Amino acid sequence: MYISGPVVGENFINRAEILADLQQHAAKRQYCCLIGLRRTGKTSVMIKAMGDLPPEWLGCYFNVQTSIAVPEQFATIYIGSILFWALHHQKLADEASLPQFFDLLYAQRQALQLNSRAVDEYLLEVASVLEKREVNYSQILQLAFSFPQALTDALDRPVAVFIDEFQDIIQMDAYGLETLKLFRSITQMQPVWYCLAGSSISLLNSLVNDKESPLYGQYKTYLVGSFDLEAAQELITRQAGYALPNAIVQVIYEFPGGYPFYLAVMAGATAAAVQDGKVDKDAAIAAISASSRP
Repeated sequence: MYISGPVVGENFINRAEILADLQQHAAKRQYCCLIGLRRTGKTSVMIKAMGDLPPEWLGCYFNVQTSIAVPEQFATIYIGSILFWALHHQKLADEASLPQFFDLLYAQRQALQLNSRAVDEYLLEVASVLEKREVNYSQILQLAFSFPQALTDALDRPVAVFIDEFQDIIQMDAYGLETLKLFRSITQMQPVWYCLAGSSISLLNSLVNDKESPLYGQYKTYLVGSFDLEAAQELITRQAGYALPNAIVQVIYEFPGGYPFYLAVMAGATAAAVQDGKVDKDAAIAAISASSRP
C-alpha cells in the first residue's frame, strides 16, 4: 500500500486536517507548502488534495526531480506535465502517456484536442524560443511559469499546480538565473493556486520562510510528519490484513516513530511472522529487510 508509491483512493489514511486546510486555501488562492521527511506521505497528500478539488478545477502535479538538468529541459517537462493534467482531467489523456508529453512536439499535437488557438500559439512560441541557437534561459522559464495562467485564460477554468521537491528548482541558478525571483514575479500575478512540497526540510523551509527569500510571506507551511497511534493502528491493520495484538501494534508504532511508509513495511512483514500471537523475530526481520529493499 505505501511501498510502491503515493497512496490513493480508499487506502489513503489520516491527514484530514491538512486536507481541509488545503481546500480552504485553494478557494482563497492562498499558497501552501508541505514539508516533511521522505516517505512521510507528502506526495500522497498532494494527489489526494488534487482529487478533492471542485470538478471545475484543473489540478496539475509536477515533480521537479524529473526535470532538472538545464532550464530548457525543465521548461519542456513542466509545460508538458501541466498540459497532460489539463487533458487528463477531461479524459483526453491516460496516465501511461505522461512521459510522452515531455516531448514538446508530442505535447503540441495533443494540445489540439483542447480546440484552443491561444494554447496552440503559446506552444508555438515556446518551440520558437527553444529552436534558437542560444536559448534565452530567462525567457524560456518565464514561458514555463506563465503556462498555467495561459491555460486558465484559454479554458476559463481555475488551475491548481502542485510542485513536488520544489527546493531543487534553485539548481537552475547555476545558469545565471535568479529562479525564485523569476518564479515569484510571475506567479504572484496569477489567479492560479500553488501548493509546494519537499523533503529537504531545512532548505525548503528557508526558501518560503526566510525573510531574505523572494517567497517570504507567501506560503502557509505545513509539516507532514508521523501518524498518531490511532491512524497508525488503522494503517497497520489494513496492511496486515487483520488486527494484530495491541502489544505488537505498539512495538510496530514506536520502532519507526510512527512514519507511515515504515509502519506499512513493518506491519506487512510482522503479520507474516506472527504465530499464536507471538512474533518470530528472525522471520520478521528477514521480511522487513526484503520489503524495504529497492
